[in-house]
Amino acid sequence: MRFKGIVASKQVLKCNPNRLTSYRQLGGLNSKRGFVSSAVLDYLILAKHYCNERKTKEVLDIEGLEMILADPRCHGTKG
Repeated sequence: MRFKGIVASKQVLKCNPNRLTSYRQLGGLNSKRGFVSSAVLDYLILAKHYCNERKTKEVLDIEGLEMILADPRCHGTKG
C-alpha cells in the first residue's frame, strides 16, 4: 500500500513541484519503505525551500531533519 502512496505522491509532484506537503509525505513513505536516499532527497528539497523562504521553524519541524544532517552528501554543499 505504501508503494502506491509513493507513486501517487510522485505524480502529484510531477504536476505541481511546489506542493510542499507532498515532499513531506513522500519522505515519510520512502523512509518507512527503507529508501533512505530517496527520503533524504525529499526532505532536503523541502528544507531548502523553507530555508530560501527564511522559514526556520518549518525546517526544524521536518521529521527527517536528522536524516539530512546525518547524510555526508549534504555537508559543505551550496543550495
